[in-house]
Amino acid sequence: ENVGPKVSAELLKSGIIVFSIVLSLFIVEISIRIFTSQPYYGYPKYMYRNDQEIGFSLTPDFEGRHIQPDFNIKYNFNSYGFRGREIYKEELDSSIRLLLLGDSVAFGNGVSFEKSWAYRLEKKLNNGFDEKQKYIVVNTGVPGYGQDEEIKLFKKWGKNLKPHIVLTTFCTNDWNDNSSQYIEDGYVVNNRGSASRIKVFLNLHSRLYTFIVLRIKSTSWWHRNREDRGEARISPPVNIAKKNIASLDREVKALGMKHYLVYFPDKTYNHTNKDDHRRFLKLCKELNIPVIDLYPEFNVNPEERRRLYFKIDPHWNDRGNEHAAEAIYKNLKPVLKNIASQID
Repeated sequence: ENVGPKVSAELLKSGIIVFSIVLSLFIVEISIRIFTSQPYYGYPKYMYRNDQEIGFSLTPDFEGRHIQPDFNIKYNFNSYGFRGREIYKEELDSSIRLLLLGDSVAFGNGVSFEKSWAYRLEKKLNNGFDEKQKYIVVNTGVPGYGQDEEIKLFKKWGKNLKPHIVLTTFCTNDWNDNSSQYIEDGYVVNNRGSASRIKVFLNLHSRLYTFIVLRIKSTSWWHRNREDRGEARISPPVNIAKKNIASLDREVKALGMKHYLVYFPDKTYNHTNKDDHRRFLKLCKELNIPVIDLYPEFNVNPEERRRLYFKIDPHWNDRGNEHAAEAIYKNLKPVLKNIASQID
């Protein structure tokens, strides 16, 4: 006869516990939003689309804002689905063309198009380098791409754009960015299904979630756990990356184009990054692909290095993009002079 009141008391107690937990999480969420700054998934919805030939790509003629604690930037894509102004066939036919392949660093994450290293490189080439020639830099970089998508993108657009030089950018994370990704509800996810939808939702709406994830990844335990796996961790990604880069190199050279790999250093400089850099140079030597190595250009004193990157976001800021554009420009001048002399 006392079962009813006991059940009601237990339900009330459970309700109070649940309410307390929810309220506590809400208070922590609000506190993190007010008192901390951290990166989160801020790419605008529908910036990406499904692409039958590549897997996913940027949406043609898209406009949207990318919002992070470090920046609030508007992105504009042309009819090809590339960042920047429209590209016309007549313009391509009467110019020396450079095509950039890569991920968010090639794309110019967090800066306006006019401040991106790709645009600055084009501007340097057209301002006094060779008055007889016009230069066009086509930036096909897509945040989240690995070599697999870059190969498919080149197969799709390489013949039409007919570049004289292809610059394939490479960052430390590109060793592992070779898994399939998909579009779910206008966003890029690593796997289909409910788990990915939940992860996207938390990335978009919960600063507490991203705070916890970032804190875990910044711990010595996390890095030690990765490093303890040693070659068992890195060998399979290296083999896949090597296979993909070799395949891309064959595709580029089959069309009579010059191919360069451009190494983009990570924001952090530690022994793991140095090992990745050495591993990359060794891979390029084995494949006989010339390299534009920005590691020395960015391996400056810690204070100066901090000025080249956003405070929170891991990408280059305006100063870093200018620094990269100048370094790449200096490396390409002899090659472009040779190409220009052959055209003349």
